[in-house]
Amino acid sequence: MPLGKMRILIASALAMEVLVLCASTAAAQPVINDVTAVDVVIKAQDPGVGGVAQGGAARIWGDNVAKDIGSSTYPTTVFLNGLEVLSVGASAGEVYFRIPPDTPLGPATVAVEVDGVMSNQAAFTVSAYAPTSFHDADTFHLDGTRVDEQNPVIPGETLRATGITGLGADPSPVVTATLGGLPFPVASLVEGAEDYPYPGVYEATFVVPAGIGPGLQAVTLTIGGVTWSFPDDEDWQLFIGGGGGGGGGATPSIAEG
Repeated sequence: MPLGKMRILIASALAMEVLVLCASTAAAQPVINDVTAVDVVIKAQDPGVGGVAQGGAARIWGDNVAKDIGSSTYPTTVFLNGLEVLSVGASAGEVYFRIPPDTPLGPATVAVEVDGVMSNQAAFTVSAYAPTSFHDADTFHLDGTRVDEQNPVIPGETLRATGITGLGADPSPVVTATLGGLPFPVASLVEGAEDYPYPGVYEATFVVPAGIGPGLQAVTLTIGGVTWSFPDDEDWQLFIGGGGGGGGGATPSIAEG
């Protein structure tokens, strides 16, 4: 074979190999299937939930919206109404992002960019308030013990609940709560605490009513006339022990994963 033709064949083969390699390493198209509040139970479009809130966190569900390799997650850029916003966490099938406090109320769109490839745009609703908590958040006694049946709440004790969001644009939200239908005073509300160090996500301490009865008791949170309550879901209840107040208590788990 003439040398010139051999060089052409080799060059053609190398070019084909490069094309195949590029095709195999091209980024997959990210596809958003849904936008919800941060707890898996709540859909942002569900009646009565009122979407997700200004200043709060929301969750994107989809295919290829983020990538996990070992313990490292490659960055996903989130665009809300065409503007880049803060991403506060991601895994292979979901991305958490914050809705800026000045986002207009009403219909909104979100898209993600992964490895330079844009997703579709997904529609959802931004509300003034939509109280909820992260699905893997927990409630604890002040000694750090998680509240459960083995470590029940003691009437009169103070509890710590993590991962609360959807409390609106005001940096000092005013929240009321009940436990088993009784007032559940909010002793403190701290934004960006250690467990969830993000703007718009809060840790709260609550004082358990002294007259609360034993067993599972449902928690509600109310802000701006919007109430968060799931009385039939045990993950949204606290287990109350018998006996009187103080000591060794647990903290309420407003959302346990």
